[in-house]
Amino acid sequence: MPWQPVIDGDTIPGPPIERIAGGAGGQVDVIAGTNIEDWRLWLVASGAIARITDEILTGPVRAYGYQALAAYGLAAERALSAYREHYPTATPGELLASVQTDWWMRVPAIRLAEAHTAAGAAAGTYMYEFAWASPGMGAVHAVEVPFVFDSEPRRATLRSAAGQRPAAGTRAHHARRLGGLRNHRGPLLADIRARAEGHDAVRHHLPGR
Repeated sequence: MPWQPVIDGDTIPGPPIERIAGGAGGQVDVIAGTNIEDWRLWLVASGAIARITDEILTGPVRAYGYQALAAYGLAAERALSAYREHYPTATPGELLASVQTDWWMRVPAIRLAEAHTAAGAAAGTYMYEFAWASPGMGAVHAVEVPFVFDSEPRRATLRSAAGQRPAAGTRAHHARRLGGLRNHRGPLLADIRARAEGHDAVRHHLPGR
């Protein structure tokens, strides 16, 4: 990304994940999670999702840049096979969106939650997954925000083609959304980790026990 934090030895004295694992921020509650199709947003909005092919996914980084699976430290053929097995009906563009979601969002969220808990943090560690799909887009980046803040006017813009709102009983949906957060002592973090470890290509990016 063109703009991101820099380790300057002062404001950011070291890699944040290492600092957190070492106990930094242990007194602060952490909430981390993802939308299940986070990175799909940019591929759909740009139209690139329809132009991705297997040749691009398995091609060299020098030719295809971030659209090549090798750009994410993956053995391209093996990764393509693993993702296709996990998402058998997905197009090449949709498979790329899944890889990018795992790389940028899902795996870092798991790592953050695990680092916070491994340090024996006194504060809580919470994880969530958001799966409601906006028609034509999917469960993409930021689509959950109106639900989190129980914003009826904003949610009204997320109607389906039939004119229906995302969920009946919006306040009940908001309560379920917040109720879906689980402390690290509950089952959700372990469940997310277990499902990630069952996915060969994702396991490549997860830290070992």
